Amino acid sequence: MRAVAFSPYEMKFLAEEPSVREQTRKGVLLRIKDENGNSGYAGLHMWPIDMESIQGRLALRAAEQDLSLRRAGKSAWDGFEDIEIENNYLFFNFSAATGAGDEAMRKEIAEALKKGFRTFKVKVGRNPGIESPLLRSLVKINSEARWRLDFNSLLTPQLVDAFFFEWTEEEISRIEYLEDPCVYEKNYWNELNKKIPLALDQANPFGFEGLNPGSFQHLILKPAIQDIDQWLPWARTHNLKITVTSFMDHPLGAAEAFRQALEIKKSLGQDASLYFNVSGLRTQFLFSSTEFSRQLETSEPTLLRPKGTGLGFDSLLKGLTWFNLN
Repeated sequence: MRAVAFSPYEMKFLAEEPSVREQTRKGVLLRIKDENGNSGYAGLHMWPIDMESIQGRLALRAAEQDLSLRRAGKSAWDGFEDIEIENNYLFFNFSAATGAGDEAMRKEIAEALKKGFRTFKVKVGRNPGIESPLLRSLVKINSEARWRLDFNSLLTPQLVDAFFFEWTEEEISRIEYLEDPCVYEKNYWNELNKKIPLALDQANPFGFEGLNPGSFQHLILKPAIQDIDQWLPWARTHNLKITVTSFMDHPLGAAEAFRQALEIKKSLGQDASLYFNVSGLRTQFLFSSTEFSRQLETSEPTLLRPKGTGLGFDSLLKGLTWFNLN
């Protein structure tokens, strides 16, 4: 059995709203060592730690992959030089941002468009009566931009219908998909999916059980909490479009999600243009900047590839304080 150690981390939100700014996200980085003292690393975004959970098992598998690369002196980015992963622009706290008014939002969108973003994701559902009319005006700013509205299952079917009651066909055409508009119920989702493309993330907590692929067109994949070896073949069997996202976790965890996104896109070959969506891996800007995050993320739609062996961050990882887990 590998020697396993952990190093705790805490990520602090950058937000004007005090209720968000005071929140933190906690987890650990894992380090495994082989018999020769070679190390492999992975992120595990949970606290307290449960190594028997699916997250724990996936993190250990990622650490083994990282160990294999570092031991061979290879980088996780080798072989992906010709593949780029574009990411969406995220409005995380849209409900609070609505108070800034239409003009402030338009300015932010214009700046994002200049940087190359063409896909915008909005976290909505906390104040639908204000969000709906504001979004109707924003989606018409640029005809090439596409919008992802993530409701996190906050609404009921009745409220979802009300949200889009006054939207025109042109406005709806600017929406790439609705993510988890409400708790998954296949009959309602099937009907709504005929009008507006839907994406499944966490609205159904029971895995494949009870899912009707005809009730959504997109599948959100989070490598930190989902076994991609199981979910990807299922998505391909049902011709679902794939969006790979981070778990809003440590840059090391986000880098592993980035690596898996590159693998998925490469494996799809010519089908990537049909089934591989713009990703949602750019989330480090939500938190206080660190030496780790600066090696992964800029203000551009694409991520940096941390230098070094494995997933990179070599000197930073070696400089952390580690505690034995077993």
